[in-house]
Amino acid sequence: MTLPRLPTLSRLLPPWSHRLSNPAKAASSRFMFSKSSGSFPVPPKPRFHLYGRLFAPGELYEPQDLNATHTEEQKQRLERAAVPDYFAVTGKNPLNCYKDVLLLSNFVTQMGHIAPRSRTGLSIQNQRRVAKAIRRARAMGLMAYTHK
Repeated sequence: MTLPRLPTLSRLLPPWSHRLSNPAKAASSRFMFSKSSGSFPVPPKPRFHLYGRLFAPGELYEPQDLNATHTEEQKQRLERAAVPDYFAVTGKNPLNCYKDVLLLSNFVTQMGHIAPRSRTGLSIQNQRRVAKAIRRARAMGLMAYTHK
């Protein structure tokens, strides 16, 4: 009785594993090396600044990237100009504007959610009033619940 033949190691490894053993070949391929001096290739990741993040998930970084001066520069770039409170400037009461659907649609996202205060630039009191006016308009059938 003969034993079944075991698969060779090359069949068990993924097709890209040959790149791990030869750094020169790995560097010339579509993979790139990480910032550190490691020999394991890392596929490139898109760099994005979502919610104040400086690095993409899974991205490698070095200690000097976390320097306090570097983060201060990033914060200055991320800061936006303050949007003035529309209702404070015009002197209108948002509760009296529940019939003005065009005005209220500026404070609703494309999906129909009430926009957050950080995006609308309203004061706390006026944000609550606008939210109440939007809910009133929706209850009366003047505004849609699911889209702008």
